[in-house]
Amino acid sequence: MIWTNIVKNYLSAISTKDIDFLKENLDDSVCVSYNNTEYKNKSNTIQFIIDLLSQIDEISIKILNIAYHNKLFFVEYEMLYRYTDFSKYRQSKKCIDVIEIGNSGKIISITNYKR
Repeated sequence: MIWTNIVKNYLSAISTKDIDFLKENLDDSVCVSYNNTEYKNKSNTIQFIIDLLSQIDEISIKILNIAYHNKLFFVEYEMLYRYTDFSKYRQSKKCIDVIEIGNSGKIISITNYKR
């Protein structure tokens, strides 16, 4: 399904730090909720992602489960990452993202939950 590919490609873009993919596939009015903070519109969201990724040397994401209804996705994944300041230490966390795709075929909202 094309919508599932957009979600998988979004997570892949995060792990490869592909900002160009994000710019193309986030809706202009995207809303992202991360750590109880909301980032509204594409420019604020892209800046937040750039700032977040600049603190991390490497990231790998393993999708554990995907469930969806229409264009609303629930994605459970494990993220392995290493912060730039603590390059010897890899960290792991499990997350669930709720991702909604709009009629334009672009991501209109992302809500991140840590497990």
